[in-house]
Amino acid sequence: MLILLLFLLITGCIGDDAERRCSTQYYKVQNSHGTFKVCVQKHFVFDEEGLASFYTTGNKTATGEKFNTNHYTAAHPYLPLPCVAEVSLVDKPWKKVIVKINDRGPFTKQKRIIDVSHAAAKELGFVKSGLAKVRVKVLIKETLQLKEHGGHIKWIGDRPFDSAVNG
Repeated sequence: MLILLLFLLITGCIGDDAERRCSTQYYKVQNSHGTFKVCVQKHFVFDEEGLASFYTTGNKTATGEKFNTNHYTAAHPYLPLPCVAEVSLVDKPWKKVIVKINDRGPFTKQKRIIDVSHAAAKELGFVKSGLAKVRVKVLIKETLQLKEHGGHIKWIGDRPFDSAVNG
């Protein structure tokens, strides 16, 4: 994640100069480390490996939706909201789940790249351990489909976000 942030900072798509350097719009992300700006991109390419955790409590997400631990959702520190991502286990890449990223986080001192809902963690098989090494990849086509529906959609293709079945 640090490498991606450094790349975006160098290319001017993130940081204090993002407003001046962006050819499009930017959005602000605030976390425990401060506020920074990220360029809005039509096709946000993101493919990264790191630690995932899961969360089971919350009221409303950053998009204003009611949090439901049984839905296939996730929190990410800076990806555009909402977007769709595939989360797979690094050591078992065939174990994967599609999530809607609709919240901000994780905000811990540990180097985690994503918090997934309990349903997603259960599907991936890491509820007992609490953490897993994962690969997170934004799905551009599905994200654009989601944005066409104003961020509120229950299905992407044949995969539900608000069901106990995602595979």
